[in-house]
Amino acid sequence: MTADGQTPGFDRRNLLRLVGLLVALLAIVGLVVLLGGGGGGSERSTGRMQGVLTTVENAKLVLQPEGGGAPTEFAIRPEDRQRLDLFHLEQHAADSLPSIVHFEKVGDKRYATRVDDAPT
Repeated sequence: MTADGQTPGFDRRNLLRLVGLLVALLAIVGLVVLLGGGGGGSERSTGRMQGVLTTVENAKLVLQPEGGGAPTEFAIRPEDRQRLDLFHLEQHAADSLPSIVHFEKVGDKRYATRVDDAPT
């Protein structure tokens, strides 16, 4: 006991503060998980595809896959545009140079997020 008659260590008020802090932290973590978990139930995945760009526009890229098959279209979102050097990609398309398109797929739509030069 201390001189003022209280027991050292946690008292009831400290315990309530600790419980309140834990509840607040759990609520924040739950909110982050809920909001960051996909927001709408759309299937999201990432991938990459190698081939030759045939179309380079402000809002889309079209890639002819190196293994053949149908050309694949990639939309370009405004937030991804800053990472894509469209002038450089136009040169790749004009010279038929291979590229690697990194993309995010949301539902049935593919969004180009980055494009790298493929080894020649």
